[in-house]
Amino acid sequence: MDRKSEQVVIGLSVAGVSAALRLAGHGKKVVLLDYMADTASLGGSLQIQQTPLNSEPLAGPVFEEIAVKRLGESGVEVICGFHISRVSFDKHTGSLVLLDTMRGKIQSDVAIFAPNGTETGLPDDTGAVGYFGWGVSYDAWSDASFFKGKDVLVIGCGYRAFEQACLASEWASSVTVVCDKGGSDFKGRRLPDQVRVRFGLEVITIVPDTHNRVAGVIVSNGERIEDLEASAIFVASDIRPSWQIWGGEGEAQRRIDEGKLYLSGLAAGVPYHDHMAQFDDGIRTADLVLAV
Repeated sequence: MDRKSEQVVIGLSVAGVSAALRLAGHGKKVVLLDYMADTASLGGSLQIQQTPLNSEPLAGPVFEEIAVKRLGESGVEVICGFHISRVSFDKHTGSLVLLDTMRGKIQSDVAIFAPNGTETGLPDDTGAVGYFGWGVSYDAWSDASFFKGKDVLVIGCGYRAFEQACLASEWASSVTVVCDKGGSDFKGRRLPDQVRVRFGLEVITIVPDTHNRVAGVIVSNGERIEDLEASAIFVASDIRPSWQIWGGEGEAQRRIDEGKLYLSGLAAGVPYHDHMAQFDDGIRTADLVLAV
């Protein structure tokens, strides 16, 4: 699947959709790639607030369906499942080369990086990495149904934690949010009855069962230790962009300085849950590309 496009937008996010629509509206050939390194997604979002694409808040999957349809009608090619292993620069053509080792490469004059983002995860000393797929997950939208009727934990304090707690509550018998800070994103928000929030707790380690699956966590409030039982842990810490395909944030900055890469949405510092600001930033970024 080797191909050439004037512009590639990396990230099926609100900002990515907005940028792609803006570019296509000015007659540009645009390919939008779903960024597979993201653990967050439009389809996995609890709710997308009002934007020019939706006159009222919509569930994430509904918004994604509308957005993909609008992109197709505008001539934007949307490719999901394109696993970018790396992005390189072809000195002979002056193009960026996005490589999927299984599906080929896409060459583009310019790329807009607009990811949905990924959780920073739990500290390595908690042992979380060894339990992914064995009770630890980044995504309640896709994984909560495996723990129907069980007690689960959500680790985090921001909007992502609130979102994951609500999604998990559709399946779990109880959801406990473990937050090591004040949890301002929970204040004033209506939570499902089976969700409770515990503030000021730090996760010390994960406790396994006899089959080496998650059985709970040990937490501390700085004065005493407590054991919280759970069948699953949904990690919902700070959402940030993953720079792995660029070889790190420093290499990404190099491409920015060369005028080959533009950042939008979360990658440009726009909050994950501010969807109107994300949409506006997609337009801003596309206009920068069009002005060159």
